[in-house]
Amino acid sequence: MARYVLLALPYALQLLCIVHAMRTGREFYWIWIVLFLPYVGGLAYLIVEILPGLGSRRHLSAAKAAVDRVFVPGRKLRDLGNRASFSPTVENRTAYADALAEAGAWSEALAEYEACLAGQARRSPALLFKAAAAALEAGEPGRASDYLGGLPRNSDGLFEQKAWNLLHLRILERTAPPETVSAEFERVQARADDREIDCLYLEYLERVGDRERIDAVLDRIRREEESLRSMNVRYDKEPYRRAYAVGKRARRPE
Repeated sequence: MARYVLLALPYALQLLCIVHAMRTGREFYWIWIVLFLPYVGGLAYLIVEILPGLGSRRHLSAAKAAVDRVFVPGRKLRDLGNRASFSPTVENRTAYADALAEAGAWSEALAEYEACLAGQARRSPALLFKAAAAALEAGEPGRASDYLGGLPRNSDGLFEQKAWNLLHLRILERTAPPETVSAEFERVQARADDREIDCLYLEYLERVGDRERIDAVLDRIRREEESLRSMNVRYDKEPYRRAYAVGKRARRPE
């Protein structure tokens, strides 16, 4: 008998959730979630829509937010969009733009970042960087370069943050001829000495088919790694593996 009760429990939960959703006027998508994800969908509905009315929100808010992210991914975006419309502060519009970028809506995210930059936050490095990144992903490298150009550089002519330099190089790949791009990669790398820049450069060289430069960069990386090993220095091996993977792909016959 107990076995049959356990087997029927998911269906009872499913029916309970559907009836509750229809009687209380909940969003219609919940019915589809409960129907097509028996038990799991019912539990999600229970946590998000029923339990908050029965217990303390403080104890349930984290669970509700987690379920929302999995089962109702558009809810956060809608909520942030409504908040930005009702109170269009830089903070609210930036949060909405960040959510749009996370969802891959780059053009819409760019428009929100630009609206923020049109006001008192026009010199905000964080917003300039986000606008540049969104513009690049939206297929507008020229605008991306303009926004990035507003960020400060150091005495070596590099941008002050690593992420800014990486974005600068990615933009240059879209806007300059290969010789110019290679020269800038090598200039930045000579001053920054960063393996992530090496990996980005190797992947660029792979795309343009420059095997000679790939071999030269890999030879330098191998010597650097051998030096680290000989001195028993602990280091992050992942960038080296990523670099060597490019070399293996480049050696494959076409």
